[in-house]
Amino acid sequence: MKKILLPFALLGFTAFAEAQDLSLKTLFPAAGTELKAGTERLGSITVDVVEDLPAGVSFALSYSINNGNEVEIVKGLGFQNAVPAGAEINPIQISFAVPTQVDDTFTLRVFVQYDQDTDHSNDTISAIYYTREKVADDIAVSILSPVNESKQKTWTTVPFVVKIKNVGTTNFNGNTPVILFLTVNGQVAGQPQIIRYTGTNLSPGDSGTVSLSINLPRNAPTGETNICVGYFWAEVDGQAANTIDGNSSDNIGCVTLNVVTNSINETMAQLNAVGYNNGHLNIELENKVGTNQYRFEITSVTGQTIATENVQASEYVYHNMAAQQINRGVYILSIYADDEFIGTEKFMVD
Repeated sequence: MKKILLPFALLGFTAFAEAQDLSLKTLFPAAGTELKAGTERLGSITVDVVEDLPAGVSFALSYSINNGNEVEIVKGLGFQNAVPAGAEINPIQISFAVPTQVDDTFTLRVFVQYDQDTDHSNDTISAIYYTREKVADDIAVSILSPVNESKQKTWTTVPFVVKIKNVGTTNFNGNTPVILFLTVNGQVAGQPQIIRYTGTNLSPGDSGTVSLSINLPRNAPTGETNICVGYFWAEVDGQAANTIDGNSSDNIGCVTLNVVTNSINETMAQLNAVGYNNGHLNIELENKVGTNQYRFEITSVTGQTIATENVQASEYVYHNMAAQQINRGVYILSIYADDEFIGTEKFMVD
């Protein structure tokens, strides 16, 4: 069956006279799954194209619990191109609120709404679930470091230590698949990743840690910046993964950082010292990525080039750059690593 990647775009309304039909095929988690009471649960839904759809259509998804009020999941889903009958859309992520009553059952119904749909008999799918105080597969996530309000610079890689606690009733062992994603100020950064848990085996109640490196690019937002790490117990089916974590409300750890502007790309080099003395500019830096050659340029604040030198790189560079014909004032050192610009540093000549 041909699969179509769903572009999440808001599309305009268009009316069509010919038969058009969407149906709901597969709901995850599977019927009969035990879910933690009173939590928000992630899942997914698969939508089939039963009759040909033209380009530019738009549809929405909603759900209800025990035939109660409908709750919107997402709207404005659509196709930029025409889609033939028989095409299966890649699973769409959904979330729903699990009732608070423990040791009970409830019925989840998911609806697809498409104004030009000509057959509404296949627009609904349902499943019955069980609510529990504790569920089999459940991990809780928090961030140990960096700490809240710590100062971090752009153009750097920040090491994170994330605590994983097994709060379920089954073992969470090394090599278990997980879905990892990041958000910055509430916006998803990059694509979710399917990775393997690399820590120690965790019995129910045990905790462990995993280490991550998060890059703050040169254009990262400055000031108070909220970074969240999502870490979900998962199962893998081919190239796809679904979260099987029974409680989605405790899988995201967040920290607020004080991000400040950095003038040097510290993922490539650490500038340890810059100082002018007696006709020479003393430069000390650490080579982090195996750069072969550095180019140092001194310019005035008006852009006039004062001096340029190329230096063969090693792990640590200690260089005295000749700059004798230079007057008092403020100057700028520009640094290039194998012709790639990696930053500037101002210095004073007294």
